[in-house]
Amino acid sequence: MATKGLQRHVRRDVLAFLKADAGVLALIAADHIHGQVPLMEPQWPFIKTQAPQTLPLRADCVDGATINFGISAFSRGQKDGSGALIETAEDHAGRIGEAIETAIDKRKSDIPGIGTVVYRIADMTLLVDGDEPGAFHYSCTVRARALAEV
Repeated sequence: MATKGLQRHVRRDVLAFLKADAGVLALIAADHIHGQVPLMEPQWPFIKTQAPQTLPLRADCVDGATINFGISAFSRGQKDGSGALIETAEDHAGRIGEAIETAIDKRKSDIPGIGTVVYRIADMTLLVDGDEPGAFHYSCTVRARALAEV
């Protein structure tokens, strides 16, 4: 297992499977799923990752790491064709969060050159987005664990 650059590999893996997950895509477009910094002002609703932290796991017979990082989803609610609110921002952000949890929790992914990575959701929060009136912000912490015997 190559533990160097593990953060980058795990982040790219998570973004790829979120952009391909049917449950997530039923609520949000794949081009609204970003890394830490969207390339432009994001279109709502959107998902973005947060800063990763890597904790190496090394012993005489083990090489690996735990990577913790946040995923956030933002919603202003859902409107119909005439602009009438049909789902609150709180409910919509919560449903996006549920789809993220379903896509990630207990997922195993084989990353070439890295090995098997197991993902878990460590915690979840749903709150009013203080920067955007009428918007809600869902966030969760993803814990990715990669281990190899050496």
